[in-house]
Amino acid sequence: MNMANYCYKKGMNLEQYKQFEANVNSTASTIYENSKLIHKHDTGVYYPINDIINISNGLTDTTYFIIDALKKLHMEFIKEDNIIYYRA
Repeated sequence: MNMANYCYKKGMNLEQYKQFEANVNSTASTIYENSKLIHKHDTGVYYPINDIINISNGLTDTTYFIIDALKKLHMEFIKEDNIIYYRA
């Protein structure tokens, strides 16, 4: 599901959608910058997603939107047996 459809189904208006999108992008930017501090070199190693996003309650729609925003910032993700890893 894309973000526009998600927000529409949640009953958000245009302003709420724009705010939601801004929050997702801001969160992704912060995560990206913090991960660059943690993993200073591109080692080709994939790290558990829990290193950057708390998913103790499972992956939510918002988590997937954040992951999509991180992909746009050139982070790589793989999925193995329902565990998601990322490469900084």
